[in-house]
Amino acid sequence: MDQTNPPSAEGAAQNVNQESNVLPEVPSSQPPQSLQIPPPPPPRPRPKFKIKKRYILLTVLISFIVVIVTLQELNKKRVEIIDQSPKFNITEAPTPTPEEEPAKQWKSFSALQHGITFKYPVESYLEKSNPFSQDSPVYKAIFRGKRQDEGLITESNLFDGYIFKIVVNTNPQNRPLIDLAKNKKSSFAFSCPDLAQISEVEATKIDGLTAQTFSVINCNSDYKVTFVVSKNFVYEIDQIYRGDIGFKQKYEKDTDEIILSLKIDRELPPPEDPIITFTSNAHRFSFRHPRFNTDCCQVPSPVYGTFFNLGKFYFVDTSLGIPEKNKPFDGFGVFVDENEKKVPFEMYLMNEKNALLEDYRIITGRNPEESEEKTKVGEVDAVLLKGYAWWGDIIMLQIPNTSKVMIISKTEFLPGSFKEVFGDILNSFVFSSPVAGSSDSRE
Repeated sequence: MDQTNPPSAEGAAQNVNQESNVLPEVPSSQPPQSLQIPPPPPPRPRPKFKIKKRYILLTVLISFIVVIVTLQELNKKRVEIIDQSPKFNITEAPTPTPEEEPAKQWKSFSALQHGITFKYPVESYLEKSNPFSQDSPVYKAIFRGKRQDEGLITESNLFDGYIFKIVVNTNPQNRPLIDLAKNKKSSFAFSCPDLAQISEVEATKIDGLTAQTFSVINCNSDYKVTFVVSKNFVYEIDQIYRGDIGFKQKYEKDTDEIILSLKIDRELPPPEDPIITFTSNAHRFSFRHPRFNTDCCQVPSPVYGTFFNLGKFYFVDTSLGIPEKNKPFDGFGVFVDENEKKVPFEMYLMNEKNALLEDYRIITGRNPEESEEKTKVGEVDAVLLKGYAWWGDIIMLQIPNTSKVMIISKTEFLPGSFKEVFGDILNSFVFSSPVAGSSDSRE
């Protein structure tokens, strides 16, 4: 039996190489397949850490804003709880400008006993000093500007307006006008602030008479001071004005026009006592007053009580002119009730108070702010009722040693304008019947 030898290793390798070099046969009927290019791999996703960082920053910012707003709201509520006071917007008031001035109307005033006459604008009003006083007589024309406070106007509180003032002095030593003017100028230099400007004294004319004048600027107000002498008196004429730019110049012009209208009498009428005495024989009392008018005007009467014509007396200051209709004035009325039913004074007082309060509410539509205090009429005790009457003060007393009740009703042109003179009138009252406990009592 023949044994076949296995191929050697080299022969096997050679056969493999030969087989690998031989291409496989492809049938002629099939076209050759084209080579396909594989698609590119999908792009790798970019990292998203930048977008996430923006989101984080935005979230932090929003959270910070929310915290700030929340803190502000909490703080606002806390402030509202602590401070309940209302909030005000403080704005500076606009500076007013002078309106176009209409044609000016004037009034005339004369003080014959002191030899002066002057004109003043109808928008102004007049004042004079207390005739009971021993001081030199003073006459004033006063204008109240729109920004001036209510009440009496004085040199110290003048803020918007002017004061035209004449002081009537005697000159027994016949001192030269230049000396009087220089002394007055020195008083301004002593009292005015350092910023004040004081002019030199200059010669001028007032109604043809020789005069001396000087001016002062920025001494609270502005001044023009003039001294003029006549045969009988030395007159000090003060022009005092203050206001905003434009207004102050207008006030200065008005006072210049007043002083140009001033006339000074060279001859005076016979002198007369400025104070006279009124006496009521029927009711046995008297008092002194500065020649008040007893016929022109009526003062409101008390509400309770019975007053006949013989028990009504009116006294009105018309030295500065007759009061205009429905305008306030300085004056008073004295009313005497015979009190025939002999009502005790305390009960009479209570009835009058109740009647006055009811009348006040009807006239004004509101409740008064009343007060009561003790006072004197001459040497007789009296009761002062303030705020009970819608027109002014009421004073009540019982006439000594009678059942009669006296009621004094007072009115004023301005609050306080009649206070000093009225006080002197009350002090001058004298009752014929002796007053119990007084130095005039007789047993």
